[in-house]
Amino acid sequence: MKINVTWKDIYTGTPCDLENCALSLALQRVIQTKNIKVRCQKNDYYIEIDSKKYDKTKIKDYSTLKKFIHNFDFGNFGNGGAEPFHFDLKI
Repeated sequence: MKINVTWKDIYTGTPCDLENCALSLALQRVIQTKNIKVRCQKNDYYIEIDSKKYDKTKIKDYSTLKKFIHNFDFGNFGNGGAEPFHFDLKI
């Protein structure tokens, strides 16, 4: 499943908020559920949808996603920071 993170997601998302960050907003738009969280455990990110965990083995372009989360959470926007991108999630 292709997930597009847009400028709108970036501007309306809340950094460091696992349910309302830009990634969660993009996922909610596509998957049609509010029960989505983007989590970090031991410096590895994963996505939780309706209590099911999707780790880096289920996320194509995981390194890009990880870089985006880091930039977004630290407020680095545009010019190589958090910018619109897409990733594939194997559900």
